[in-house]
Amino acid sequence: MPKRIAVIGAGSVGVVLAVAAYERGHDVVLCARRHPEHPTVRLERGDEIHDLPIPIISEPSAAREVDWALLATKAHQTAGAAVWFRALMGWGTTLTVVQNGLNHLDRVAPYVLESAGVLPALAYVAAETVSPGRVRQTFDEGLVVPAGPLGEGLADLLDGSFLPVRRTADFVTESWRKLLLNLALNPVTAMTGRPVGMLRGAGVRPLIEALINEAANVGRAAGANLSPADVDGCLALIDSLPADYGTSMLSDRRAGREMETEAIVGEVVRAADKVGMPAPRSHTLLVLLRALERPAPVLAPAA
Repeated sequence: MPKRIAVIGAGSVGVVLAVAAYERGHDVVLCARRHPEHPTVRLERGDEIHDLPIPIISEPSAAREVDWALLATKAHQTAGAAVWFRALMGWGTTLTVVQNGLNHLDRVAPYVLESAGVLPALAYVAAETVSPGRVRQTFDEGLVVPAGPLGEGLADLLDGSFLPVRRTADFVTESWRKLLLNLALNPVTAMTGRPVGMLRGAGVRPLIEALINEAANVGRAAGANLSPADVDGCLALIDSLPADYGTSMLSDRRAGREMETEAIVGEVVRAADKVGMPAPRSHTLLVLLRALERPAPVLAPAA
């Protein structure tokens, strides 16, 4: 039975979610900060081009209550997206938080009713925004959600689409696996201003491996069931991506937008502090990335 679905956030992951739901026959609307100039949403997947008339709204006053609201903004944009929760969510609405980082439920708790159904989700989607509403997808392995009624509901929603939904009994471990992957890909590309191929260089590869091994040790201390195979999986994915693939943090830095520093590197450092473990590589990256996002000082001219 078709459901009413709103996807909050018209970035790459939001467009992928909207297209997958629309092609399953659901009534989909895409909620964006600004209305794009194009009348349709376009998703390029390999040789396939999906041009779909998915409505895009930029004013919460134009929204109506839905069955499912899928939050696909960056983690640090959650507070700004809360105005959409009030417009879209009723007693029967499930909010799915499709974001990076840990503790998805805590992140949205200040903005939703305690009785609301909230489902955390991890997106394994490599996609880049070409222009507003236009996305090029490199690959996807779908979504990962906790096992249970809400997870089953999302799986039913997208069943048969190109975006599979995998249920897990250990979402803590899955969250750390995704965090390791984000840590492997995002911070150094953002720091250097270069795409993924740079991570495979002889001088950089040992640094990346040490960085994710350090984070995996923190994750294990925090209760995640991580193994050396998880580190190997991150490195294998780096090797599989096109050399010119730009990560989300690299794209944000190039565009002068706030980066997901806190949701990726900050999460590792905070977890390390909580369990009393050193994480010097992650801490160094966090300090440098925070410095990158501060306005550069105005220097007095030389005498």
